[in-house]
Amino acid sequence: FFELNLYRDISFFKVIGIFLLGGAFSLLFTLYLYDVFEEADCGALLIGIIEEVGKVLIVLVLLHGTKRLTVLKGLLIGGAIGCGFAVFERAGYAFNVYLDAHDYNTRARMANNILSTLNPWGFQEYGYANSITEMNVNIILRSILSFGGHTSWAAIAGAPFGREKKINFKFLFMFIICIILHA
Repeated sequence: FFELNLYRDISFFKVIGIFLLGGAFSLLFTLYLYDVFEEADCGALLIGIIEEVGKVLIVLVLLHGTKRLTVLKGLLIGGAIGCGFAVFERAGYAFNVYLDAHDYNTRARMANNILSTLNPWGFQEYGYANSITEMNVNIILRSILSFGGHTSWAAIAGAPFGREKKINFKFLFMFIICIILHA
């Protein structure tokens, strides 16, 4: 997306800042929306709506304050925010997998200690999971499956706003397509 910045009016360092801060703020806003809709049944469609709204609001805030909006600028800023969101989300999932494997190992160690006192032969009933390997497998699997994910969806939502400079039918149509793709 950075190579599509034909006007060269957004520097590489600014894109990195949008990637980091925009991704972090969109993830935080999404977490806030999850708290708001805590009681609702989080099916695939509601998750798509919540996460896409969280990303597109940050995209709209950043695009609203820029001069000379273009489709390519909307594509670049949307893609940077979507990519930052995906990176932070993936890191959270990987950390949860690590903690789950570590928790499983703790329970397995406790169960094996209890079983060793009851079992005179000392056989262990429960094996152990390698926490780091489980986390790395999760990261690799999510990286392989991430093509066309949050980065593309946020770019698709940012491009029509950059072209039209307002929220209209084209923007809403593309935004609904992103929600459906996410769901």
